Amino acid sequence: MLWCEEAFALPACKQANGPVYLDSCLEAFVMFYPQYTEKYLNFEVNALGTLLLQIGKGKWDRRFLTPPQDGMFPKVTNFQAKGKWGVKLEVPVLFVQRVYGITEAIDIRKVRANFYKCGALQGKEHYACWAPIVAPQPDFHCPESFQHVI
Repeated sequence: MLWCEEAFALPACKQANGPVYLDSCLEAFVMFYPQYTEKYLNFEVNALGTLLLQIGKGKWDRRFLTPPQDGMFPKVTNFQAKGKWGVKLEVPVLFVQRVYGITEAIDIRKVRANFYKCGALQGKEHYACWAPIVAPQPDFHCPESFQHVI
């Protein structure tokens, strides 16, 4: 579950895999199998609960993911309260194994991730991250900055 304290969040994106990062947005970038691949999933969610979901090895090697027929897909629940909003993201293990093409159990001790807050509300860009990123300009696609999340 991710929360942010934000007095004014006016999300506009209602289309799955749309540009939710232009709204006020909470994001989780997760590398579930770093022992086998550099691929990571980026879950980006606005205050409406609209999800952008991709997998790939870096910023330019991304593929959008959409719900399969069997419904095995991450579930997003959004919450709003006075002066804050948040999202709960439930990711089925079978979904992760399917998109990675790996049937081995996820070793939580090896999972690496970073969590972000971003937005461009009323022309006011803002960014925050859980683990520090060293980059000349804001860039969340920096898997070298992901940390273990035990």
